[in-house]
Amino acid sequence: MIVPKTHLGNGFKGLMSYLFTGKDGDEPERVEWYETRNMIVDDPKIIPRVMRHTANQSTRCKKPVYHIPLSWHVDEDLTREQMTKAADRLLEELGLDDHQAAIVCHNDTKNPHVHIVVCRVHPGTGKAWSTSNDYKRIDHAKMLIEKEMGFMRVQGKHTPIDPTINGGDSDAAGDGEAPVAPPRLDVVKRLEAAQQDFEAYQGDHRAVREARYQERKLQRRQRRIEWLGEKAQARLDKQQARYDGLFRKAFSNPEETRTALERDIEYGVKRINRYDDITSKRQNGFLEAVRPNPDRPGPRKVPTDVLRRHRHTQGLGLMGLQIPEPQGGRANHSAASAQPPLAVPG
Repeated sequence: MIVPKTHLGNGFKGLMSYLFTGKDGDEPERVEWYETRNMIVDDPKIIPRVMRHTANQSTRCKKPVYHIPLSWHVDEDLTREQMTKAADRLLEELGLDDHQAAIVCHNDTKNPHVHIVVCRVHPGTGKAWSTSNDYKRIDHAKMLIEKEMGFMRVQGKHTPIDPTINGGDSDAAGDGEAPVAPPRLDVVKRLEAAQQDFEAYQGDHRAVREARYQERKLQRRQRRIEWLGEKAQARLDKQQARYDGLFRKAFSNPEETRTALERDIEYGVKRINRYDDITSKRQNGFLEAVRPNPDRPGPRKVPTDVLRRHRHTQGLGLMGLQIPEPQGGRANHSAASAQPPLAVPG
């Protein structure tokens, strides 16, 4: 007995339509028989509606459809009662015997097989059946059913390895045991071969990935170089055009050029004179701030906030003033400030 692969889904109608009429909807004759569990209806068109109504009881279950294909060896000649009993035992071992289910038997293949469609939401409690480790649970249930009903035994992926299943002596199991399936490749050897293939694939993939990374890195560097070259060339062209314009203007109208230069010189002189006036005013204000207080004899220290406002003033050290260290500020001072402080005459 084999369970190829289970499926989770959200649509009952689409799956039931596929099982009863085929992919294109023109194969209704492939259904040999079908049965339902925990439902009072047996109409293929109403079954998905009933399951959907039950699934709506759970707001957390996003995939209430659970599909279990169940097949047997081609040499096994089974009756409807045997297949339905095996399906019921499988649902019972999985804890789905109280859930709504539909069992559909097909005759379109040589080996007998059925499809079990289950609604994961319980019709009474509204709780969803958990699919955690469902493959292990199905393998364990399949092994029990094979022993109970005498089916041909097939080694499962999640069950202990049985040497009698993998081509061993069928008489070693004793009289009354189930018949053994045809020999096949040992599971351990298959796992080792798969591991070797995976390691080889990983090595090749790592080398290819590194080569692609280096190629992309070179391409990015080449694009960067080209972009910098274009930017530098555009800047040179702009400067060249500017200089050409200035030279043409200077040689075409020298009087206008001379007037513009004189105007620029005059403007520069005005800025220098204005800066000198501002500096002298700040210096005078600084001296007013540090003027000695007659009520407090002795040298007076320069306030930190005043020093910060007049940091650019020159000649503080030559004036003989004590310059305190600003809190958290830089410790570097000019050579003039490093001289011994002199007291301001009172």
